[in-house]
Amino acid sequence: MATAQLIRQALTDARSYSEKISRAKKKSPQKLEPKHEALARVLNGKQLAFFNADRADDIHTAIRISKEFDLNTVLDNGADAHRMTDSIIDSGYPLVVHPTMQRPATLETINTRLDNAAIVNTAGILFAIQSGTEGYVPKSRVLLWEAAIAHVNGLSMTETLSAITINPARILGVDQQVGSIKRGKDADLVLHNGNPFEYTSQVLNVITNGKVTYQRTQ
Repeated sequence: MATAQLIRQALTDARSYSEKISRAKKKSPQKLEPKHEALARVLNGKQLAFFNADRADDIHTAIRISKEFDLNTVLDNGADAHRMTDSIIDSGYPLVVHPTMQRPATLETINTRLDNAAIVNTAGILFAIQSGTEGYVPKSRVLLWEAAIAHVNGLSMTETLSAITINPARILGVDQQVGSIKRGKDADLVLHNGNPFEYTSQVLNVITNGKVTYQRTQ
């Protein structure tokens, strides 16, 4: 509750600041405040608002604040997303689901499930899979492995590939440029010698903007 109040107050202050600056511009230049300037971009829809929320009540709070301030929101992590798909669908917000191999190590992540991505996908929620870090070791998760585990826990091959390519592009609003193979888009491709989600598969070529930037020689 305290965190929600801090977020709401910060957004309220930024909105008041924006209104003040807008009025003052007609008279004389004003000193800009970086803290409020950053949130002003969120309030006017020029910047996405990512709400990191795992528990159901926190996800509800994120949705409520987003509606209150008319934010262009992306729900992030969502360990409890599988429990509240209807609320997320009704909100219209996309979701970047927690790393599939995230451990249920805290009260926030106690409802973590390996099939979280599959459940939100079946519900019709626009989602992407994210990587992450492990707190108990200095190690970052590998996105390809996170996607592979989601694949064997309910996502089809096509759905899994979409969750790490075109879906995140759609969420970020850059799907006209990247995210799928189509004439006119950036030609950024990775070619494997087998199933990309198989641990033993190897990268043969990397093509960046239509040019080969890596080629396996052995």
